[in-house]
Amino acid sequence: VAEVEEEKARLTERLEAQETELEIMRLEIARLLMELEAANEGRQELMDRVEGLEAESAAAREAIVETERALKIKNEEMAALRVELQQRQEEAGELGRLRAQLEEERYRSEEAMEALRREGEKALEEARRREEEARKEQQGETEALQRAMDAQRAQFVEMQEENRKMAKRAEEMSVELAESKKKAEKLEEYRKFKKVSVK
Repeated sequence: VAEVEEEKARLTERLEAQETELEIMRLEIARLLMELEAANEGRQELMDRVEGLEAESAAAREAIVETERALKIKNEEMAALRVELQQRQEEAGELGRLRAQLEEERYRSEEAMEALRREGEKALEEARRREEEARKEQQGETEALQRAMDAQRAQFVEMQEENRKMAKRAEEMSVELAESKKKAEKLEEYRKFKKVSVK
């Protein structure tokens, strides 16, 4: 009986230790889930940044369209100047002066158009570069995040499997403890029966 009681105490102690370990694992699982949620929030923040860069790229494209519109207006102004020059030539006969004026206006307009074109190309190139950098950064961070999430998921699955094994062992220990109790009760009944028989 003493051995049974000792075995019972030992099994009870092991069961309590297993339950404590299970509680620690539950807390670890909760912590991992919180880290996973934080990682998802980081991924959402990255997506927001990419959307912001895309908005900047769209603004750059709009600026290019505006530049082209300004160039078109300049061309229309030059056409109007040519018409005006023709009229003045016909009216005043100041062909040389008006031709020089037209040439000067043409030169200035060409310089302005070239400057606007270079500025537009530079803005477009910068927008493309930033968009490509953002895409690469997003891809790298997304892949790293996915690897971390896969590792956490694998660890979580492994912990669930370990938890299942421990729960199964706890059930087995409960069965063993119940059997030990039954044996102890039978021994106690036998002792009582033996005492009665001796009397």
